[in-house]
Amino acid sequence: MSPVLLITGASTGIGRDAAVRLASAGFDVFAGVRTDEDALSVKRDGLTPVMVDVTDDEQLEAAVATVAKAGGGNIDALVNNAGVAVPHPIETLTVDDLSHQLNVNVLGTHRVTRACLPHIIEAEGRIIMVGSASGRVAPPFMGAYVTSKFALEGYTDTLRREVEEFGVKVCLVEPGQVKTPIWSKSTINANTIPDLPVRYQERAKKMLVASRIAAKKGIEPSQVSDAIEHAATAGSPNARYGMPFQARVVSRFFPVLPEWIADKLVLREIDRLRTDKVDAELSQHGELTDDSPPDVD
Repeated sequence: MSPVLLITGASTGIGRDAAVRLASAGFDVFAGVRTDEDALSVKRDGLTPVMVDVTDDEQLEAAVATVAKAGGGNIDALVNNAGVAVPHPIETLTVDDLSHQLNVNVLGTHRVTRACLPHIIEAEGRIIMVGSASGRVAPPFMGAYVTSKFALEGYTDTLRREVEEFGVKVCLVEPGQVKTPIWSKSTINANTIPDLPVRYQERAKKMLVASRIAAKKGIEPSQVSDAIEHAATAGSPNARYGMPFQARVVSRFFPVLPEWIADKLVLREIDRLRTDKVDAELSQHGELTDDSPPDVD
């Protein structure tokens, strides 16, 4: 019997690419999706769809039961990939927006992990968290997303140390810029910038353009899938996987820098953009759409 694996957020981007990759590596992959349309789409890739809204306890319980039944009571691997991005300055970030961000990215991860964990312990299996370089380096206007990814760092470290004695491996994948649609589904774009307080508008515009520029150089989801596959199959997987190389270096280097130096380095990449070029870019291309170069996942 093939080892069974559940991956959340498998409809697009990293999740979809990783699901297909893991199926080719020999796993019986249950791909977590939220719509019937996405379920049909993943079926065409030879995957078994399961409805998984990580904020819905009842739906999640049914999905985990389905996966565990296929594994004879065991779940060999879990990939926690589902996530959203809510970009905003802290001043305009509502409690509801922050709650939604944390409910999906942090509490959602916890719901899935907690439901699967007894079955994974039985299998002496793997848990793979898809984090972000933003869990170690905090850009402006990303406070909600950054908070969720920093939280995932601590959550993963704690879990890894709690289940090590049961033969369970817990790994954290930390990609930098990735070409996925996560930001095209988010709430800040050229059209919403005028709704921000004036004091934030200039830097917000630069941040948006800087993200587009960086996204053009972003890695493909397949590079993240390389790390996820290694974490799921290697005899001795790494505790952390950072990619590309530059993101791995930066994420290790920044936490030990004096704060004033780290602040300058982060903001320099944004503030060095000329205002006239930023205005021209936004005038020409407008808001982010699914056809625009996507940003980090």
